[in-house]
Amino acid sequence: MKKTLALTCAFSIISAAAYAEHKPIISIEYASYDVSQQHIDSPFFGRNNRDNLVTFGYGYNFDFEQTFFRPGIYYSANDVSIPDTDGSGDKSIYNPQFSVEADFGVKLNDKFDIFFTAGYAQVNFIREVSNRSTEISQWGLAYGFGTQYNINQNFLISAKYQKWQHEYDTLNNDNTPNPNQYKIHADIIRIGLAYKF
Repeated sequence: MKKTLALTCAFSIISAAAYAEHKPIISIEYASYDVSQQHIDSPFFGRNNRDNLVTFGYGYNFDFEQTFFRPGIYYSANDVSIPDTDGSGDKSIYNPQFSVEADFGVKLNDKFDIFFTAGYAQVNFIREVSNRSTEISQWGLAYGFGTQYNINQNFLISAKYQKWQHEYDTLNNDNTPNPNQYKIHADIIRIGLAYKF
């Protein structure tokens, strides 16, 4: 039943998008990350001081009469360091790489829009403990909301708030999973400039 409903919704969106005005869109965003890490057996394990990254995006903007739909892919090249809070000097490195997202928006007037965003983000985790490091990539849920100001028919500026959630296991020396699971929560503020062709 759920699968049928999901397929029906996907077909409806694709069918509607085929009749909408659609344009490629590129963007560059300043992203501010506040990341906390929790060990499964510990209430609080590590936290970064807010780090700032640059994100590049490419997608398609589908315009309807009062709404819009904007799927896209985003790439970030920088790292966020998360030192442990126990003073050991151990740390995790949180490397946001790719995210696949879609914005579902409502046009308030000719200039201002609001939207809800949802998707999945791939993050590369590096765990450094006692001069030894392990690395693993993981996809996790990304969701949030935002607003945008349409400067003209081509340029817009946007602001959005997102939460990213990931869980991962470290790896043993032989690359088998270690059941010491970590939970990562990221609160992200993204300010961007986009161009619609």
